[in-house]
Amino acid sequence: IDREGLPYPRAWFELGNDAAAHGDLDASIVYFSKFLAAQPRNVAARFNIASAYYKKGDYRPAIAEADQCASLEATPNVAASCLLLAADALAKLGDRDAADEHLLRARAKDPQHPWFRK
Repeated sequence: IDREGLPYPRAWFELGNDAAAHGDLDASIVYFSKFLAAQPRNVAARFNIASAYYKKGDYRPAIAEADQCASLEATPNVAASCLLLAADALAKLGDRDAADEHLLRARAKDPQHPWFRK
C-alpha cells in the first residue's frame, strides 16, 4: 500500500492497530498519522495514536492527541478515556493542576467510567 502510494485509510487504521499489538509503537504512530491525514476527525484513531505516544513515554504528543480526541464528537465514555489518558500523561510530566483539571472533566463526561474504579 505504501510502496504503491495507494490511499487506503482503512488499511492504515488496521496496520496501526496491528503494529501497536505487536509492540511496534513507531510504526503504529506512522500508520495512524496517515489515517488521520485522511480522516482527521476520527475519534478512535486519535485515541489510538495518543495511546501509542503514551506507551512510548512521549507524553506531550500523547496529551495533544488525547485533547484533540476529547474535543471531537465522541461518546461520553470515549471522551472520558481521552481525558483520562491526558491526565495520566500530565501527571507523569509533573503538571498536577492540569492533570486534576482533566480528571474532573473526565468525571463530568462519564462518572461511571471503568478507569475510576481502578
